[in-house]
Amino acid sequence: MPHHGHHHGGHREHKSRDSERRSGNNQGGSNQGGSNSSHSLKNYSIWVANPVSYVAQTPEQDPKSPHITLKLSDGTNSPEADINVKSTSKDSRLVYWVNNNFQHPITQQLASLPLGQTVLKPTNGEHSKYALDFIRTTPALLDLNAGTILPASGNNTIEDKLEPILTQAINQKAKVYLWGQGYNDSNGESGIHDIHMNQGNTGSFSNDVFSDGSFMVQFEDHWEAVFLAFADQEVPTDDGTGNPTDDAEPFDETSSS
Repeated sequence: MPHHGHHHGGHREHKSRDSERRSGNNQGGSNQGGSNSSHSLKNYSIWVANPVSYVAQTPEQDPKSPHITLKLSDGTNSPEADINVKSTSKDSRLVYWVNNNFQHPITQQLASLPLGQTVLKPTNGEHSKYALDFIRTTPALLDLNAGTILPASGNNTIEDKLEPILTQAINQKAKVYLWGQGYNDSNGESGIHDIHMNQGNTGSFSNDVFSDGSFMVQFEDHWEAVFLAFADQEVPTDDGTGNPTDDAEPFDETSSS
């Protein structure tokens, strides 16, 4: 079984997979509201914005945790979105699903959201209608068995797949919808990270249901959607905790590469 916790040894509480990258930053903020501080996925949000530009780090530039940093404008702030291109665990590969003609009822609901951050807190035990779950959202967002595993470097990387979508979104002044962990730091920086599946982790990484990250692009005449996971995340998961079930298998044993 793969183990995710080797970069986080000694932590007494579970962390999101990007928390170490943002360690030392205040991930709260006045618009976050009170939350259970032990819940590291407490700032699960959707951020609606227009993409402005992006910078793509290579694994050579940041060997530990390279990201695509997408700069955004939401009419009030200039947030950034950090999109993983490599895992920090032993298996550095990502699994991706790209739908270049995404058709799903959620797109009609999203159209009513304002620009900016909306924290997706459960209400009376019910998850937000905007919350995503790669396994449980109905109709299904994606075919879990149809993901493609890509390396972080070399030929045919995840960056090669994502950059054309981002470039087109910027050029066409499209609207992007990003799900993940929102942050509003004390130094004025804001944005969103953990834009990937946030369940099925082992080791010291956090899990939850209806807390998965993704991004979708609303073009003038169609939608596109990108879903990312790590090759060593495991499915299926528990309906209450998002932890791998006893019979769960990692994507690297169920997906193509």
